[in-house]
Amino acid sequence: ELADALHRIFLGHGDWSEDLKKGVSQHFFQEACAVPRVLCTRERAVLFDRIIRAGDDGDREVGRFVLEADDREPADAVHDWARNNNMTEPQILSLARTVCSFEGVRCSRDAPIIFGPQGISGPDDSGIVGHLSVHMGEQVADATYKFFARHNLFEKKWDFSALLDQICKRFQGLKNNCGRKKAIKYYNDSFIMGDGVDLGSLVIWQDEEVIDVLHAIRMKHPQNITIHDQMRAFSRICHREEVECQKTNATVFKINNINWRDYPFFWNETCEVYVAGWQHMSDMGKVWKGDKIVEFLKREDIEAALRWPLLGPLFLFLWSLFLYLMSYCSGKQTNLNRIQKIILPIVAFATGSFIFTAFVEPTDMIDRAMHSREYLPDLEIFENEEPADAVMRWAKEASRKHHPIVRQPIHEMLLEHVCARTDLFNCTRRRAWELMDFGHITVASQSYQLYHMDPRADPVMKGACVTTNALDPCIERTARLHCGRIVPPPMGCVRDLARHMANQYREFNRGRGSSKNAYTKLVLEMDATHEEIFRRAARLVRQRGMNFPPLARVGNGTAKMYYDHDKRSMAAYGYWDAFQRLKDKEAREWTDKPCTPMFGGALCAKHDKEGNMLIEA
Repeated sequence: ELADALHRIFLGHGDWSEDLKKGVSQHFFQEACAVPRVLCTRERAVLFDRIIRAGDDGDREVGRFVLEADDREPADAVHDWARNNNMTEPQILSLARTVCSFEGVRCSRDAPIIFGPQGISGPDDSGIVGHLSVHMGEQVADATYKFFARHNLFEKKWDFSALLDQICKRFQGLKNNCGRKKAIKYYNDSFIMGDGVDLGSLVIWQDEEVIDVLHAIRMKHPQNITIHDQMRAFSRICHREEVECQKTNATVFKINNINWRDYPFFWNETCEVYVAGWQHMSDMGKVWKGDKIVEFLKREDIEAALRWPLLGPLFLFLWSLFLYLMSYCSGKQTNLNRIQKIILPIVAFATGSFIFTAFVEPTDMIDRAMHSREYLPDLEIFENEEPADAVMRWAKEASRKHHPIVRQPIHEMLLEHVCARTDLFNCTRRRAWELMDFGHITVASQSYQLYHMDPRADPVMKGACVTTNALDPCIERTARLHCGRIVPPPMGCVRDLARHMANQYREFNRGRGSSKNAYTKLVLEMDATHEEIFRRAARLVRQRGMNFPPLARVGNGTAKMYYDHDKRSMAAYGYWDAFQRLKDKEAREWTDKPCTPMFGGALCAKHDKEGNMLIEA
């Protein structure tokens, strides 16, 4: 048939536009059909023509299935024909795969669509974001996850569970496809990694990171799988647009449920009890005069009275005595018998104890709620990260909503606990280095964060990065580390990346003097001692021709001279101001609070330990 020959030509000779196909087909049907022995009985090509059999042994003949070349997807054509012939879902999927594997048949998918394409709009009615489809044999959770990943809806903070529940509740025909609420991010029934290591089936769930799963596999096969094999598999998986990869470095160690009340912070607060615990309930302010009661109970004298150890026994005695006298006086007129007179004080004491327990002493639920409110973020240590740097990063993040904990016992104890895990990593140092963020690089649709740990923030590492050529050796080492994790690496990756980071490093150092962070200005980290802060500030001030403090000694020290406000002296005053903010313990704790830039960085917002936001210039 001429239609079959034309279809074969169109498939074998590149991409043809629809207009070109139409023009060529009209020409051949006008010219070739006049030639003897050329069949022109139909205008459409037949891609598949078979007798379909079903049953366990293929003993039942279903019918003849003919697939013609048209605009429909072959899998959908198979679905419509098979439904009319009462075929089951596994039989339909098997037939669709058979048809799509046939020579001359081109399929964009091997499963028919049973739901959609359904347009999905945003919560703010900003228009259609995309179209969601569910294929036969596919869970709605998996289809919804692919839709979220394809349109970057996880980054936009869309509610995955809400959309999943909405689809499953509104469309009853998808009941069999709503068997689970958690999606599978990636599946491979025969996953090979490294030097031909067959790992069998690999399943990565929605709440798992691809790099974490691959790192765990590499740890199980350290002899056969290298870091390059790990990153090559990571690139192969995360290159798919329906797979979201938020991290490029695996988490090698994690501590959950960290509560600063479980550590000796300023005093032992582990067993601290919140008396009058009902005042901490969220609905207390809705009670009549509830806000006034809470304000009254927060007074220092009232709180001290509530914490008085003898308050409980005294309250119980007076309250029981009051109830007993009232009951006795009211019962004297009724001539109570002997047994009633014995039971009366017991009932009064039990009633007083219940009222005291319910309204003064907190319940266990209140204690647990207050304890959970003090939970700190999880501590994560990534690949190629020093535990000292990880604990410092965690401590800074934890200080956003809590009191600064750097240099406190919880900081030191967690570092000791982490360094004790010698089976996971080696603690080569106990001092944190300065973290510098140099942006990110995108390779094969995957973004890799560029960071550099500067050892100059540690006074012990003075002279560790001596420049012997055009590039800083420490920055070049960091560039090699990053390029070793990028697969495939760009041409001249180490050279170009090192130059970029060196330029960023120079720009960062050029802006240290105007930084609002006192530690950044002095090239130190938060774990620096007071002596180190003094020595660094004094050296920086004297390098700019000034003494320390800014009133310089002249001659025998009896005269004073004020410096002119030129650029060098202003920089020296900035270093002196940074030292003044760090030399006092209370002032340093306030400085340790992370700053949130506001109004383009012109102002700095911080939260104090009471949760109040304060703005400083």
